[in-house]
Order: sequence, then structure tokens, then C-alpha cells
Amino acid sequence: MWHSGIKTKSYNEFSLLLCLLLLVVIWLTNLLRILTILLIRAWTRGSKMLVLGCTSHQSVIIDDVIKVTVLYNKRGQVVLGIDAPDNVDIRREDVFPQIRETEKTQNINN
Repeated sequence: MWHSGIKTKSYNEFSLLLCLLLLVVIWLTNLLRILTILLIRAWTRGSKMLVLGCTSHQSVIIDDVIKVTVLYNKRGQVVLGIDAPDNVDIRREDVFPQIRETEKTQNINN
């Protein structure tokens, strides 16, 4: 009888430790989730990114002035049409540094 009492006590202690471990894991998971949200907010502070799934000929309006239309999607390449006023500069991000460098060079020569 005494022997089975020790087993029961050990089992109860093990269950308690397992529950505590589970609570710590849940707490750490929530803490990690909160830290991730805070980091994402810090990295994107002041900017907006709207992620949309669009099919051909659907459009997005920006500030009631700029209209971006998905013309078609062919073999993983998306072709966009952008309708904007003349005073709005529209450039692809990958060629923007080259254009900026060319403009600097032209300004120095003039």
C-alpha cells in the first residue's frame, strides 16, 4: 500500500510538472507572437502595403488618382497598366537606382 502511494505521488508530481511545462510553452509562444507583431509594425512604420489577389482586368484605385489594372498574367509574369496624372513619377523599383544615378550625372554636367 505504501509503495503504491509513492507511485501515485510521483505520477501527480509528473503531471503537475507536465502542466507547468505546457503553460510555459504556451506563454513563450504567445510572447513570440507578440514580439513578431511588434517587429513587423516597427519595420513597416509609416508605410502601407495592401496585398490583393486579382484576375485579369481588375483594377485598384490609389488616392482617387492612380488606377492600376492587371492586364494579364502569362507564365508567371504579371502585366500591369498604370493610369496616373503626368506629375506622378512611375518607375520599376529594380531600375530606379540606375535612373537616379543617370539624373545625378546629368545634373552635375549641367
